[in-house]
Amino acid sequence: MGGLPPRKEPRTMSVVSEPDVYAYADEANKIDAYVAALSALHTRPPSYVHTWQTQNIHISTLGVEEEIYRDPISLEEMIKLIRAHLTPTSEATAHVTVHMPGQDWFANLSVLCQAARYGSEEFAVQPLTVNYGRTYMFLTEVEVAASHEALSVPVGAAMLARFAQQDIENILRRFCAPDASGRVKAGGVTVRDKDRRMEGFWWNAPLELSATYNVDLHVARDVALSWLYLHEGDRVEYIAGLSLDALAARVEAAPKRTTIGLAPTTKLLIDHLGEDSDASDHEETRGLHAGAIRRVPRARLPEDEELSREQVLAILQTPPEVLLQALEAAAAVPDEPWVEAERRALEALEATKKTEQKVVVNVDTYAHRCFMERHAPYHVRRLETGGVMIATHCYRHLWPLWSEALALLGIRP
Repeated sequence: MGGLPPRKEPRTMSVVSEPDVYAYADEANKIDAYVAALSALHTRPPSYVHTWQTQNIHISTLGVEEEIYRDPISLEEMIKLIRAHLTPTSEATAHVTVHMPGQDWFANLSVLCQAARYGSEEFAVQPLTVNYGRTYMFLTEVEVAASHEALSVPVGAAMLARFAQQDIENILRRFCAPDASGRVKAGGVTVRDKDRRMEGFWWNAPLELSATYNVDLHVARDVALSWLYLHEGDRVEYIAGLSLDALAARVEAAPKRTTIGLAPTTKLLIDHLGEDSDASDHEETRGLHAGAIRRVPRARLPEDEELSREQVLAILQTPPEVLLQALEAAAAVPDEPWVEAERRALEALEATKKTEQKVVVNVDTYAHRCFMERHAPYHVRRLETGGVMIATHCYRHLWPLWSEALALLGIRP
């Protein structure tokens, strides 16, 4: 995994943990969803893209000795191979070239489809997944006019976040909602660890992701899935296909006045994820069935914020439009440090367009990451396909937005 993204000016790639993008489609629709996602993500690269970014496909099937590997391969030939050889006992990994409009470069990303009967029973349900391939998703530098070389931390963070948020939302939308078929019911994007302690995450509680997708307006699904992950230990991909009524019944079955703890900051979330990883390996706490990461509620940290069974049920009973409007209102509340930083970032970008004297500046230091974690904006997107996407920067997560929206509705203080 070497080399630099093709740019007139060289750009380095991120060395921190990259986010994973997940999508749930039932087994009957998974291959069609995979093909549609590949078609939507793929961008035919211009001639200057490096040869190490070639597209390829690798398919392996249980009981079949010969594996299929083609490198390079066109999208059209890739889809033909998938249609001809992918079965309920197969796994396919494709590397495709994806244009990142915010950062204006071409990434090479890995897109995985694993059927239910491929591999061990431990992972009986697998989501479709996008993560870094022959390049990473995010760059760590921006090109600015030489006159703006001394960017302040807030301005540099706002500049980087503006690009990165556009790109991750673009990937999530194309991955989960490439058309109006509704094959993908739910999706999400994991956080990035700004402290660089952990690398690689699973599909954890949607309220603690950096972005989610729902096939319809029923965004309360994110809350119910979070409850079952945090209180009962169910993997999100294992329960993402349940109806909203079935999810509500599972929540209602919990003892009255039961609560779960949610991390108010990304740092605490990473602590929780580390403990979850330990719990999944410990004989006394690991899950008892294929779809569980643990069999006990997630351990609490002193700084956690509580959400009760009764509050979750109230959220599930709130009309979807009312809940969405509260989230939109919470996302629209101005964050003054961010507003000022973004204004100055736009000025710097405009100045950059008007000059040939440019420099490359690193805007992904620890200080930049901390600023994005505290201040990066939230977006609530109603998609033309009828779905909803809720997103922020990958150094932040969604619970602070939900907490504010629930306070507006009077569900939480």
